[in-house]
Amino acid sequence: MGDGYEGFDEVYLDRVILDLPEPWKVVSHAFKSLIPGGRFLSFLPNILQVHDLTVELKSHDSFDMIETVEVLLRPWSLEGRIVRPAQRMVLLENVHLTYLQNTIISL
Repeated sequence: MGDGYEGFDEVYLDRVILDLPEPWKVVSHAFKSLIPGGRFLSFLPNILQVHDLTVELKSHDSFDMIETVEVLLRPWSLEGRIVRPAQRMVLLENVHLTYLQNTIISL
């Protein structure tokens, strides 16, 4: 593994998982290295990064099913065999963790 911004030595990858500040700069390298049906996943802390990545993914006709999900904080209570969501309230401004951007290469 090296610097993803400069490309991948590996080919025939079934997935590329990124945690980079500018993943849209890696899309063309990932496209060249992923097999048909391969997945591209990126962790992104803010929605503007999600937007920029989505624009770049859509500029390549081969990325399908572009999906974005927001990961939220939900604490759990684990006491012996009792497992349930914690009963304390979480303030809304403290619940966002990250966005996940997921897509697949067309077959």
